[in-house]
Amino acid sequence: MRKQFIRSSFIPALCASLFSFVTTPLQAETDNEWRFAVKTYLWGADIGGNTGAGDSLDVSFSDVFDNLESGFMGAFEARKGKWLVLTDLIYLDVSADDKTTVSDGPLSVDINAKTNIDLTGTIFQLAGGYNLISEESLKLYILAGTRYLDLETDISVDLSAVGLSQSAKFSDSGNVWDGIIGLKGIYDFGPRWSVALYGDIGTGESDFTWQAAAGAVYHTNGGVDVAFLYRHLEWDLDEDLLDDINFSGPAVGAVFRW
Repeated sequence: MRKQFIRSSFIPALCASLFSFVTTPLQAETDNEWRFAVKTYLWGADIGGNTGAGDSLDVSFSDVFDNLESGFMGAFEARKGKWLVLTDLIYLDVSADDKTTVSDGPLSVDINAKTNIDLTGTIFQLAGGYNLISEESLKLYILAGTRYLDLETDISVDLSAVGLSQSAKFSDSGNVWDGIIGLKGIYDFGPRWSVALYGDIGTGESDFTWQAAAGAVYHTNGGVDVAFLYRHLEWDLDEDLLDDINFSGPAVGAVFRW
């Protein structure tokens, strides 16, 4: 059941913050006017890690979309002079039906049982930044902020399909706040192309969290950038359900700026 719970929830939830890492073109960052950006994306992330029971996790991105019922994901950036603010908000509601193997009776016989998983989750990230390097082709910001993860899940196991009357329902919920610090930069190597880099580390209610992203950004004339990135995101939770979890994969998205 743990593996299905992970597959159903985490991957779509964590896509949103990826395109906060893309910086707007260098020529738009040299004045003291407010500049804004909104990001949309598609992240083909695989998932790895370990459960609290010691099971390893290895789930491909192709397993995700059948399980997502509804959700909201958005990333926003505001910039003025040397200062910037990044924020992400994600809400999702996931319901999935599957079969799992459970043990029944004193002989611990394995039985294929029908399961239903309902999950709601919220992820919020907020960070402020200050410009450390401002050159013709390079911008580098130092960042500090917080990352929040909240999950509520209900897992029901129905054994009626195998002729048994027993059923069980498991509920779990929890949240973690972590402080993070990091760096964000962009290097302009042509009139249309830039290299975007991002990295942060943090801790708090989780033992440790970190993420990194790198890729290329194409700047158009119409206020829209196209980004091609690779990102890794990881938490060390040391919890009963999850010990550690990580997400890695390529992404493509659009950045709308004004």
